[in-house]
Amino acid sequence: MNVARAALPILLAGALALPGCDSGIRFDADSGLEDGRRLTAAERARLRAVHRGEILHEDRPLYGTFVKAARGSVNGTPLPRRLEGARGISLSLAGQADVRAVAAAVTAASDIPVNIRTRYVLGDGDVVEVPIGTRMAVKDWEGPLSAFLDRLSARMDVAWSYDGAVITIDRMTRRTWRVPLPIGAAEIEEGTEGANGSAVKVTRKLDPWAGLAARLAPLAPPPARVTLSPEFGRVEIFGPPSVQKAAGEVLEDIVATAGMRIGLDVAVLFVDSDRADEFGLGVNATATAGAFGAGIIAAATGNAAGGLVISRGADRVSFQALARDSAVVDYRLASSVAQSGVVTPIALTEERSYIRSVTTERGDDNNPPTVEYEIAELETGLSITALARLVEGRRIQLALSFSQRAFRGFDADVLARTGTIQLPAVDSRTIHNETVLAAGETLVLSGYEQDVAVRADSGVGILRRLGLGGNSEATRRKIRMVVLVRPTLIPSGGRA
Repeated sequence: MNVARAALPILLAGALALPGCDSGIRFDADSGLEDGRRLTAAERARLRAVHRGEILHEDRPLYGTFVKAARGSVNGTPLPRRLEGARGISLSLAGQADVRAVAAAVTAASDIPVNIRTRYVLGDGDVVEVPIGTRMAVKDWEGPLSAFLDRLSARMDVAWSYDGAVITIDRMTRRTWRVPLPIGAAEIEEGTEGANGSAVKVTRKLDPWAGLAARLAPLAPPPARVTLSPEFGRVEIFGPPSVQKAAGEVLEDIVATAGMRIGLDVAVLFVDSDRADEFGLGVNATATAGAFGAGIIAAATGNAAGGLVISRGADRVSFQALARDSAVVDYRLASSVAQSGVVTPIALTEERSYIRSVTTERGDDNNPPTVEYEIAELETGLSITALARLVEGRRIQLALSFSQRAFRGFDADVLARTGTIQLPAVDSRTIHNETVLAAGETLVLSGYEQDVAVRADSGVGILRRLGLGGNSEATRRKIRMVVLVRPTLIPSGGRA
């Protein structure tokens, strides 16, 4: 009995809770059905909007990037923004349409007039007309107007521009290039005559503007034109876009090559042959240029008579340090900067006057005899002509012509017979070399040995002139000539 009474409240509570659970279940079910109906209606509305071509605006945050239409180029004033969207312009033409039909369709779709220009006035006053005969298919095009005009230009080989009011389609265009080529032509004539009568003659004629005209001529056939202005450094190209592109590639290469400056460091060292083994040891010991030190020792001792190229360590050794070497009897240093393909003359010479001939006119009782001396000039020293050109891989093709003339004295027999006429004795040496070097490499030429007489006088005053004091010493020693040439690249105009 007591157990029944205790269970009665529990049964009553369960009976009261059952209706509440049922109502909660019914509420959740109704809410889910309502959400389903709402989502279905919203999806149907979106589908209807898509079918009508409308833009869907979703009331939710964006965690991505907007899709942008691929626009074309900007030529002149930018086209209106309303025509540069993903659906900026819609075009569709039947069959293959000519340029006038396409222009009319663009005007109808964009409300912008289109002008087609095919007649041009040339510099000499002539009028040339170049028709546009290409046709193209335009079927269901939709997108930015600039992208369509780029497609039209590529298909018909025309150019388009917009000035804010009118779209102009040009069959031909003009473009001016600034080309830093040297003015004028240069001619190099090199010759070497052997003792047995053999002779070698090399002639080089350099005309960069003529070479440029020859390269551009096949790229711009008539009615296209190429106008060169060497005095102003300008090249004008008149032609369709395809000609402009082909000629532009050539001109870009020429501008990049001509804008690169090439520095040339030249050292001519006269090394005492008896001390050739010591030449360059100081540089080799103090610098991290073991290959360079070994190379110049080989050059000074005559083991590199055919010439050699030193790469490793060559750019870290100065020619001034070599010139101060104790084994160097005399030296000449020179440097220059030139454009690619431009002749660089370097002359380290001196002039000496001498009596070439004597003419004597007999006099009479009233006039004494007259003597006329013909004075000539003898040029001695070093003359270097270098032609450096930039080739593939930033390497430098170097054509070098080296000439040395050394005065050895006057012919004693001629001077003794005539008493006044001086006949100079001159030693001449010529080197011609052509090779390809990397920037910083050093070309070493050696093996040219000569005898030098050195005279030293001591004693001063009247006793020496009378032969009673002083001393004269004369020695002869062999001197080996070593020529070092190092080209470098100097960027210009922001080009590396």
